[in-house]
Amino acid sequence: MQHPNLPPAFSLAVSLALTLTFSLSLPVAPAQAAPLKARPVFPSVNSMPMAMAHAGDARVWIAQRNGTITVFPDKWSKTGSAFLKVPAYSCLCINDESGLIGLAFHPDYLVKGSFGYGRFYVYHTLNASGQDGLYEYKALGDPAVSMQADAASRRELLTVATGGLHHNGGSLAFDNHKNLFLGIGDGNKGDQSRAWAQSLDVFHGKILRIDPAGNLAGKAYGIPADNPEWPGKGRSEIYAMGFRNPYRIQWDQAARNGAGALIAGDVGQNDWEEIDMVEPGRNYGWGNQEGSLCAIQPCTGFTAPLHAYPSGGAAVIGGVVYRGKAMPQRIGQYFFADYYYKMKTMDDPYAAKPVVTDINPIGHKAANADEIFSFGTDPEGEVYVLCWTGIYILEEAEPTGMQALQPPRSRVLRATGPKAAFPGPGAFFLREGNSRDAADAAGREVPGR
Repeated sequence: MQHPNLPPAFSLAVSLALTLTFSLSLPVAPAQAAPLKARPVFPSVNSMPMAMAHAGDARVWIAQRNGTITVFPDKWSKTGSAFLKVPAYSCLCINDESGLIGLAFHPDYLVKGSFGYGRFYVYHTLNASGQDGLYEYKALGDPAVSMQADAASRRELLTVATGGLHHNGGSLAFDNHKNLFLGIGDGNKGDQSRAWAQSLDVFHGKILRIDPAGNLAGKAYGIPADNPEWPGKGRSEIYAMGFRNPYRIQWDQAARNGAGALIAGDVGQNDWEEIDMVEPGRNYGWGNQEGSLCAIQPCTGFTAPLHAYPSGGAAVIGGVVYRGKAMPQRIGQYFFADYYYKMKTMDDPYAAKPVVTDINPIGHKAANADEIFSFGTDPEGEVYVLCWTGIYILEEAEPTGMQALQPPRSRVLRATGPKAAFPGPGAFFLREGNSRDAADAAGREVPGR
């Protein structure tokens, strides 16, 4: 209603302001995570990328199954430089798991004067008989700028005779105390492998934890003081046991108020795939138990998986917890996958009963067309999917439905005139301004231009 002593335009402006104030005071429902899209990146790496790593600066390293490690100046780069060629054995066959499997940089890679300065680690197959090895290398020159490794710096930490080209494991991760985790498979030798997974005398079917800076008698590494003590003469490198093939593991540094946590994807046989929250000194059941299925008695004293699902696909691919900034509604979610079929998210891997959801990011190829090998993160914590024919970054897709009422993340608001615009002097409108990806002279994608 117009006040009798006020100009019409002023009265309407006051009414609009009151309406906006009332509307903004209403409770707002929690924002829902937007659908995802998978955008291809690092196009020069187009064959069997197995691991992705960074050293804390802008650079990104990609390890391929054929032994090639490529370094990219940053995550926007389309081409990279040859960093190292590891002498990894691989027939590059679809039906084996040989080659360069794991890559991790020491947390002190850029810290001058530290043990870890310029050091990184790889795990790969050595020969057709199934011998695998963990090796240390150093950067050539100043690690802060070096785009090449020193091949002559190769140092052997340990080797494992898995007995074949399957169930090698090979995933690497550093914890908050600069100790190195290594997942090792059971060797896929039937009853022998089941026995190995439950034996504390061998590394098969275990997750190991070692100190690369240590010097245990007769070893090229040390044993962390807080590693679990096993009964009898159990190997002190063993952190947890009872795995079939802990092919992909991740140390979530920010978990548990910064204390960190280890999550593993353990490949099942015929019945169950599982995700495990790995705790020191625990036994996860294989080869007596698969998921919750007891195959060989006894099945007591085993730690249940965090999540298990029927083996309708090929193999679980352990993933990463999202700690980036571009998708705030997904912070803390665990991304993982099945080799052939769907990607999945776990809403909170530290909840008593986490909820798992199948996802199908727009742009990722259909099932069986681009098998998933691994997941990775860039220095900002964004999630990448490493597939048979290339690499994708996961991003929010264009909002739909009610979400479309909010400005998409790829758009910005800009103030426009004229200043004399309605509803009165000094007012302005907010309009959507374009924000498109561009490319600089080096061929790198530059967001937000």
